[in-house]
Amino acid sequence: MSPLPLTLIIIYHLTVALAIPTPDIPSLNKRDDTDYVDKAKQLYQTNPGACSGIALGCAAVVAFIVWYFWRRRKRQRRENEKRETEAIRETEIKDKVQEQLFFQHAKRQHQFLQLMTQGPFDDADKRSLPKQR
Repeated sequence: MSPLPLTLIIIYHLTVALAIPTPDIPSLNKRDDTDYVDKAKQLYQTNPGACSGIALGCAAVVAFIVWYFWRRRKRQRRENEKRETEAIRETEIKDKVQEQLFFQHAKRQHQFLQLMTQGPFDDADKRSLPKQR
């Protein structure tokens, strides 16, 4: 899944949150909320572009971080799938080799048992025997 919807949501919230500049917090002795709101309006009216620029800059950084980790996770998933298919292929090759070795051993045992059940033989019979490696 693409991280684009999440990135757009983050950009929207950061833009909204940072679009209104926060003035200095009034001291605890002065609890006049209207003064605080007036200062915020005044700061926003004097420099509205800086707030949106900061918001967009932060949103761009967050979008890059989200994109980077999404891409890294996608690459790791691809590498894990590659490793799994390679491991499966190796086990299939090992199984085939084991099967071939088993059948070669069974064939030799069968030949040995045939020779043992034939009984005594002379030198002419030895020439017809399969060569031992």
